[in-house]
Amino acid sequence: MIRLEAVKLFSGRLGPLGMLKAFYFAYFVAFGIYSPYLNLYFKQQGLSGAQIGIINMIIPLVAMVIPPLAGQLADKSNQRRYLLAGMVIFSIPFLVMLEVSHSFPWAVALMLAFSILSSPVAPVADGVTLEMLGQNANRYGSIRVWGSIGYAAAVFGIGKVLEVAGWGTVFALYSVMGLSAGVLALRLPERSGAQKGLPSGQEPPRLLIKPLLTNGRLATFLVIAFLARASATTYYNFFSIYLDNLGIRTGLIGLSWTIGVISEIAVVIFFSSWILEHIGPEVLYLAGLAGTALRWYLYSAVTSPGAILFTQLLHGLTFAAFQIGAVSIVNELTPAGLKASGQSLLSAITVGLAGVMGAFGGGLLYDMVGLRPLFALSGGIALIATLLFVLWASPQLRRIQPREPQPREPRKM
Repeated sequence: MIRLEAVKLFSGRLGPLGMLKAFYFAYFVAFGIYSPYLNLYFKQQGLSGAQIGIINMIIPLVAMVIPPLAGQLADKSNQRRYLLAGMVIFSIPFLVMLEVSHSFPWAVALMLAFSILSSPVAPVADGVTLEMLGQNANRYGSIRVWGSIGYAAAVFGIGKVLEVAGWGTVFALYSVMGLSAGVLALRLPERSGAQKGLPSGQEPPRLLIKPLLTNGRLATFLVIAFLARASATTYYNFFSIYLDNLGIRTGLIGLSWTIGVISEIAVVIFFSSWILEHIGPEVLYLAGLAGTALRWYLYSAVTSPGAILFTQLLHGLTFAAFQIGAVSIVNELTPAGLKASGQSLLSAITVGLAGVMGAFGGGLLYDMVGLRPLFALSGGIALIATLLFVLWASPQLRRIQPREPQPREPRKM
């Protein structure tokens, strides 16, 4: 499958969905090159846990504001590919300049500029994908999995690169893949006439996000998603540092991230599409929540490299089932013509607000009590989110029965 897609890409024969797969792959290769190791880089530059926590607050603070604005722009615009390409390409220099700007104030300034440009990319791309899929939204995972494949390749390879080369090589590789993703974004198709706007007879509000904010069921779900994502900030912000504190070498840190992403790919390929099509996103999201709570508790209890690597297998639930379930639920609760706005609102609440609270509290608790108690607290928060979701989704869960498969449109690669 991977070889066939690569042949189509280089021969120029990729269709609209194939081009989306290529974009996700390139973008998440670039993301995987820097994201698991950036906090470790800051630590090696002499920054404290509190300073790292402040830097980690920047991305979610920006994500509270910028993605919803970009989502509205994407929903109103017929030039979404230029929006995506511009955000990807113009964000590259700000991250690369971290290599020559080692002070805390410069790190804050550069990460602020980088976050403003990069934070809307994934939710806008998700909105574009779901809009293109239409009634075949259950195929979202088969598109998004290419991002996971790229991420897995990157985190494993960069762990090895850091052992034999330096950060300069890492930043150079990121620049190449980021530019590739930007070029691919320029080749994405624009929306067709059938994809534009709200259903016939409905006038779009001046503030496109208003119908979403007044949807009580969506608002309640976003509260649950906020708690769940807040529990995960300990992992995303401090996992590499946690492994480094245990004396685990950089290559093994990369392997641990890779194992997690491989389990994510397995969940997407073998389970998520079937569950979405035949049962529903509620079951998929519930599995993700339960796996998340269990995983954080295990990190608070185990310290051996082997046990940690084994626990990483739960990442397939923690991220894949969790993310695809959340995206699918929001997609079902979002009107036609507002798909990018809906996904951007989800990003603002989960990546943004939850990220701010998690980074601020996590940075303080890291210095005060250490990471093992912090993982235990994260497990408790995830458990609360799981129980709340069961109450929220109980009407759907009680009526769970095999769904009638949606009629599939002809596949366009």
